Amino acid sequence: MRNFWEKLESPILALAPMAGVTDKAFRQICKEQGADVIYTEFASVDALIHGNQRTRDMISFTNEERPVVVQIFGNDPEKIGAACRIVEELGFDGVDINFGCPAYKVVKNGGGVACMRDLDLLHDIVQAACESVAIPVSIKIRASIKKKASDLEKKSDRSFEYNSPLIAEEGVGGGGRDGTLPQSPPSQREEVVITAVDLMEAVKELPVAAVMIHARSYEKPFDGKADDEIIKAIRPLVKGKLIANGGVHTPEDAENIMKGTGADGVGLARGVWGSPWLFKMTKDYLTNGSYKEPAWADKIKIILRHAELALEAKGEYGIIEMRKHFSHYIRGFPGASAVRQKLVRVSALKDIKSILDSSF
Repeated sequence: MRNFWEKLESPILALAPMAGVTDKAFRQICKEQGADVIYTEFASVDALIHGNQRTRDMISFTNEERPVVVQIFGNDPEKIGAACRIVEELGFDGVDINFGCPAYKVVKNGGGVACMRDLDLLHDIVQAACESVAIPVSIKIRASIKKKASDLEKKSDRSFEYNSPLIAEEGVGGGGRDGTLPQSPPSQREEVVITAVDLMEAVKELPVAAVMIHARSYEKPFDGKADDEIIKAIRPLVKGKLIANGGVHTPEDAENIMKGTGADGVGLARGVWGSPWLFKMTKDYLTNGSYKEPAWADKIKIILRHAELALEAKGEYGIIEMRKHFSHYIRGFPGASAVRQKLVRVSALKDIKSILDSSF
């Protein structure tokens, strides 16, 4: 097995997958800012097997991004194995199986975090992946999920974010703006809960190269503080690298979660949307004990570099897609509100340069 994870030393900083956000241009800018491992947006195994061109385009990558891991989701071991072989043929450095996504359209079909409700099946999925390819297999998991779906969950027509309010068209749809799932009624609160510890016990004999855990439950996917205790609890069960995910927005957050859990690194997601320089700041802090936030002028250079990469990857449409990044990028800039109104209407690189040059 060609396992790049074994060569990575702590602290490992990974770009966690965000549907609709971590496209090729964003992945490249994060790599340039110091990300050690890059994850693509997640792709359905059916789309891969059927040769869906939109999915192939979505996960296409450059050599500069390496090591790059594609994340897939599904609940059929045979299809998982077939998709993993396709991923290997496409030249990825690793494949990651998503057992953490809380999006309704994924969960209702038994994918993502719903796989935790059937640990025997989950075991077979991971085993099929490991036996199908020579590249390393990793998994993304969540802190816990209730064994029985609530009536509200079954009937809900809502979707909610998978690390972002923007959901890629493959597999999941947009919807609930607040990123939360309706809470189960009181009569269901005492149901059996399946935890990340249960999951890791189920796959402990399999050669899983890395585990990224989002330390919040399915029922509260983005609420409150991540549960460091569940990360600490699975540490003895993880033979490969352990990556903590959720609630990392500052270098200090990364240090605290690593020290408190024994994790080998952190997966950065919403914290780097609009702040890809957080990778360099965090790496500096974890290795040297100090960091410096880039000056506005340096941030603008990074924004323009991102826009250039987007144009290179997708043409004019890439510039239009940059609009969703601008509100995150210029948060905190002087006069951000007025500048934002201009940037969300741009359709050419020269317009971005002109607005930024005249505004800051």
